[in-house]
Amino acid sequence: MPSFYLGLSRLYPLGENEAEVVEERRFKSKLTQSDLRWLLTNYKNILSIEDTIESISNYEINKKRSGGVNTPEYDYLSNSSGQDNLMQILYLLLSFIKLHSEWDELARLWGYNRLIGLMGIINAYIHGCQTLYEMAAYLDVTEEYLREAIFCYRNKYGVYKKIDNYVVYFEPCLKVCEILD
Repeated sequence: MPSFYLGLSRLYPLGENEAEVVEERRFKSKLTQSDLRWLLTNYKNILSIEDTIESISNYEINKKRSGGVNTPEYDYLSNSSGQDNLMQILYLLLSFIKLHSEWDELARLWGYNRLIGLMGIINAYIHGCQTLYEMAAYLDVTEEYLREAIFCYRNKYGVYKKIDNYVVYFEPCLKVCEILD
């Protein structure tokens, strides 16, 4: 289980100590609009505040990355240590949520490849399967699972994928063509 250290060495707002160098930065991974909504909603809920939050500023201080909120009344330099730690915790939770969804997607793709795979689709074509029903029966999966796999492959490979002497088309409908030399 990963752990995360929250230091309380700074018990005053960032802007009150001129000896500390605070650099506002852009992190490599950009936050989507839904990420920002999630951060702001949870930030407001946890602190039970109704303030209008204009934006989130990301900053680095003593090699520690965090973020603070900017409101009409105060900016991120006025955030307390508790608000700073809360934003670190929310960033951490958001990264775990994203990691979990990425792993779900990878696990699903692994399952599709294990049970079906593009070679499975080609083999079903070689054995004369004409419909999704026949192909699903040949591959010993449900039609719904086969549809989900095809949708996943279409998202991964685009409209078609060439394998050996075959081209598997995912749009406008599933089709396998043999390339003759």
